[in-house]
Amino acid sequence: MGQEQQFKKASENAEVRFYGIEARKKDDTPDKMVIGGLAARFDSYTNMGWYAEVIKPGFFDEMDTTKAAALKNHDSSLVLGRTSNGTLKLSITPDGLEYEVELPDTTTGRDTYEEVKRGDIFQSSFQFTVKEAVRREVDRAELAGVFDDDTLDRLSYGGKIEIRELVKGGVLYDVSPVTFPAYEDTSVAKRSKDEAKAEKPKQKDLKIYELQLLASERSLI
Repeated sequence: MGQEQQFKKASENAEVRFYGIEARKKDDTPDKMVIGGLAARFDSYTNMGWYAEVIKPGFFDEMDTTKAAALKNHDSSLVLGRTSNGTLKLSITPDGLEYEVELPDTTTGRDTYEEVKRGDIFQSSFQFTVKEAVRREVDRAELAGVFDDDTLDRLSYGGKIEIRELVKGGVLYDVSPVTFPAYEDTSVAKRSKDEAKAEKPKQKDLKIYELQLLASERSLI
């Protein structure tokens, strides 16, 4: 099984969210290349195609981040940092999940730093599993001002809109500075309603993913 196939298999149970929020240069120390940003924002509603989604404060409190990686564009062959060695640092703020990564002195690291510094890459996202989510229906009027009228028309049925609240996170696979955020690429947007309600991560998929990241790291040595 090739690297791309292994990554797809490991990620099939994970969900990805792309947010139009910052990835930025964070350090002016001459001997360090540090970038960071907000990977996820609390209480900010997202149009998922047939429902709205919101990450609640506390979602990251018990999330397993011990093996999390910083990847470029969620590519497991482009490792930028890891929580396990301290090059990736995560922090929960009132706004959401912040990350900071000290980039390696590699072609990928140097290129990423320059691209973020120039503003070519300026957005972030994260890949994760969900331990607990709550679905409920609200009146369309409750989301007036959150979405425009056209979006509300697409989301509503009988004057109601379904909301998925992400309450507790499972495993954080990675945070990534990304070039092209696009919700149509998320796994949840592609799954049926029944499949989206199955929130049980497969540990064997996580293990495959971890082995893939380890192999990528060794190739950089």
